[in-house]
Amino acid sequence: MANNHRNHRTTKPSAVRSLREVEFHFESATAKSVHLAGDFNEWATGSLPLRRETNGHWRVRVPLTPGPHQYRFVVDGLWVDDPNACGRQANPFGSCNCEILVQ
Repeated sequence: MANNHRNHRTTKPSAVRSLREVEFHFESATAKSVHLAGDFNEWATGSLPLRRETNGHWRVRVPLTPGPHQYRFVVDGLWVDDPNACGRQANPFGSCNCEILVQ
């Protein structure tokens, strides 16, 4: 019997949605260090440092999946809200996480 089976590649739907680069910004002239922690980095307090620019401006660009994300800044070891956050969500620690919706 002849084998008529062809070697076909099946196309699977991509499990990874395209990432969008999002800039986070914080202002503090007195801060010694500013980090970003959120659901996108397992709330790791030291993994996403912001770069200090002139006049106390701090920035970092992070690739994120589309959809809602929660985050906070860690400034000199203390959790700090983003005053420019689009929204807030209560957390189990008696405070709120900041929210961003990535399009």
